[in-house]
Amino acid sequence: MSLLPAPTYLLSSAYDLGGFGISLIRLFESLDIEQVNTGLALLDTTVTLATGLDLETDILAWMDGAYGFFLFPSREGLISEFEPQIELGIGLMLQTSDRPAAEAALEAIDRVLAVNSVTVEPRTINGAEATRWEIALAEDEELSDVIGYGWPADDVLSLTVGSQSLRRLLNPRPHEPLAEHTTFQNAIAPFPSDNDSYFYINMGSTLSMLYRAIGVSPDTPFFLEIQRFLGTLHSISLTTSQTTDYTQADLFFVLAPAEE
Repeated sequence: MSLLPAPTYLLSSAYDLGGFGISLIRLFESLDIEQVNTGLALLDTTVTLATGLDLETDILAWMDGAYGFFLFPSREGLISEFEPQIELGIGLMLQTSDRPAAEAALEAIDRVLAVNSVTVEPRTINGAEATRWEIALAEDEELSDVIGYGWPADDVLSLTVGSQSLRRLLNPRPHEPLAEHTTFQNAIAPFPSDNDSYFYINMGSTLSMLYRAIGVSPDTPFFLEIQRFLGTLHSISLTTSQTTDYTQADLFFVLAPAEE
């Protein structure tokens, strides 16, 4: 949470993405369906032939820490390149206990992309090393900056849609982290501190972004009624936790104070 920007629109986080992926593979294997087994074998073989890596031990295994998918305000990046009125960045953060394995996997993927019409270019963002992948999205078009990645912390990898969005994540100045933002703190205040996942939406900033994106205004039919209803929500949050005896899910809405 300390690495995400305070006005983050949406966050979905949990732990051990790699373990989840491996468990999913085991589940499919246990079904013992010929077509499924063939598909899994083809996937594993394709990954190995393309990158020289094993899907489970070289790619999924290092994704063993916290991870989060998030949407955040950004005037740079692939989406804003095509729709400037949409201030939206899309990101994924992966925590790992084995950064060398993660870097080896990324280098292998970079090599594969580089021989398949993708330009892989190292760059520096806010003094931090990063990499971007560029590709022509249509024939005869200029290259578009589609994905960027870098390390905002020694054990955390961040990927964004468009490397320019990494400016909000790699050594940003100034930086107010999501964990210290009042809206987020209020959203998670009643939750157990020991939990397995978070889901959080900052309704105020998200709705403002959506209104600008679709071009609504006070003159738009029914806008004031919709705004009056949705505007009562400051945030929506959800968390899950479990013990040996039970699994618990908590859903929390923070509402605007009633008008007197």
